[in-house]
Amino acid sequence: MTPLTAIFDVDEAASRTPPGMAHWAGTGPAGEQCMRCSHYAKGRALAAGGRSQGHCRKYAEMMDGSIVKFSEHTPACKHFAVLVAT
Repeated sequence: MTPLTAIFDVDEAASRTPPGMAHWAGTGPAGEQCMRCSHYAKGRALAAGGRSQGHCRKYAEMMDGSIVKFSEHTPACKHFAVLVAT
């Protein structure tokens, strides 16, 4: 049996995953970003570069309400849920 560490590089995954995500960045659908996930609560645009930061509601649910802001352009995780337009 192949050990998980042989097919999944935890150090590499951790390096691309900002604090505040519910799971490893990039484990969601290919090409998707947190900003298009229904769990992502968008924040205000930052002055430099115009990128905004928000937080993951799924992470907050898992961590008893704790929130940590990170970029909306982060690659989606396995908890990605399609954001339905209203």
